[in-house]
Amino acid sequence: MGAAHGRLHPDERWGEVVTAVVVREPGARVDAADVVRVCRDNLAGYKEPLRVAFAERLPHTHTGKVSRRELRELPWPAADENGGR
Repeated sequence: MGAAHGRLHPDERWGEVVTAVVVREPGARVDAADVVRVCRDNLAGYKEPLRVAFAERLPHTHTGKVSRRELRELPWPAADENGGR
């Protein structure tokens, strides 16, 4: 993975769930199941993403931080694209 960021995703059952937004390094063959597996091995259960979205780049503010406002505007992954529980 080149970069990743978590965001909350509206969910009918849970209210909100974690979605990982991932930027692949050029030539990397990373899929949603790989991302979830790494997160499951390294994060607490409540931080594991239930969905994974892939982006060309993460939006940044003029200070270099990830722009959460612009990140919310990215398209949500479809339910069948998830790699979570």
